[in-house]
Amino acid sequence: MKAENISIKYDKNIVIKKQTFELMKNKINIFIGENGCGKSTLFKALSKQLNPFEGKIKFENIDIKQIKQKEFAKKVGIMFQENSIPNDITVKELISYGRFAHINLFSELKEEDKNIINNAIKICGIKKFEDNYVNELSSGQRQLVWIAMLISQNSEYMFLDEPTTYLDLKNQFEIMNCIKKINKELNKTIVLILHDINLAAQYADYIFMMKNGEIKYKGLPLDVLTEDNIKEIFNINVKIIKTNENILICPFS
Repeated sequence: MKAENISIKYDKNIVIKKQTFELMKNKINIFIGENGCGKSTLFKALSKQLNPFEGKIKFENIDIKQIKQKEFAKKVGIMFQENSIPNDITVKELISYGRFAHINLFSELKEEDKNIINNAIKICGIKKFEDNYVNELSSGQRQLVWIAMLISQNSEYMFLDEPTTYLDLKNQFEIMNCIKKINKELNKTIVLILHDINLAAQYADYIFMMKNGEIKYKGLPLDVLTEDNIKEIFNINVKIIKTNENILICPFS
């Protein structure tokens, strides 16, 4: 998927300004930046929720405006930050909704569909509460259920908007480890918006750093997450500590 010179506006306010970039296929792509920098707007455009007024977003060299919504859902699965859940739905029922892009409205699930659903449950490690009602679960468990539903959609790309927001440290890492597992085992292209720059540093294959509606830096975490770049993007001073496998970003006053 690639964006070609796209601009996006709300009413008369231009939020994204003539941006060209390409998502790295079969990798974990993470967008970071201050609140209000345009991350969510760009996310909505890439996921066909908002149309650019200039430029094109292409999937396999086809403008996504020309792809019907149901066909697009077979290619791109989307998990938003806020999701409403009916009170009387079980975990397994919710996950089965991911198959709707592949079956007719009143069709029953086939054996292949059931296998995909069960595999999603296995990957996310939620077998033990698959028959529970979703609203009985903790916030972290609910996020895993939504991710399992996304897996059952079996799309090539998976878009997740701030999947670790409001979660404690343990659950944040559980969610991110699950996402990494999906990327490695299912070979999915992952697109994430994250606020936690250290999570981004640890899990991203490719990072997009945004400010004022523009992608200022993009590349491998070790290349773009520098003290100067972070100062420019977030207006904070940081010290970067390098380990054998990763970097740790420590803000200071």
